[in-house]
Amino acid sequence: MKNKTNKSILILVVIFSTNLAFSQSFKTNNNYLSLGYGIGWTYKAVMKIYESEANYKSSSFGPIVMNYERAINDHFGIGFNISNASNSFQWEDNVFNGISYENYKYKIKLSTFQFLGKGYYHFTSKNEKLDPYVSLGMGYRKYSWKMESSDATWNYNLSFGGPFGYSLLLGTRYMINKNVGLYAEAGFGTAAISGGIVTKF
Repeated sequence: MKNKTNKSILILVVIFSTNLAFSQSFKTNNNYLSLGYGIGWTYKAVMKIYESEANYKSSSFGPIVMNYERAINDHFGIGFNISNASNSFQWEDNVFNGISYENYKYKIKLSTFQFLGKGYYHFTSKNEKLDPYVSLGMGYRKYSWKMESSDATWNYNLSFGGPFGYSLLLGTRYMINKNVGLYAEAGFGTAAISGGIVTKF
């Protein structure tokens, strides 16, 4: 995943370097609302310690990412980010109960919710459909951890805030028409790589 992240960042840097010029696609008082899907920053790497257990299964969803930004001038914008991701892992194990071995089923559900305030800096571009930028976000991140099992001694719930969440991202938008476009981001804090649709109003 780290290699994919580095390649994505490199691609975005190339886009920046080949499009820096004098026209400006990002305009004062424009509003941008985007909805996307991200990959990376899941718990799968941590949970690999259970892969050797019987009937091991894992699934993940998200993060689902929503961003809002308002242009305060032709280069700077402010806004917020909301994202949510979930992961699930399950397996079976034979555990000695003091008399004999008994088969138990285990399941762990993990979720992450994040709300960040964000600041953006937008680069100029010779292609008016492209809008390359860098963003920094800071705010709140909450983790939830739920463990379920047929082994009654193993069940518990844990919910806690980060309490601090952050993001540092390189991104670009490509406007298909005046009001609708696509976006892509790569970096740290929300998802390793994310992309989706963006609307301007």
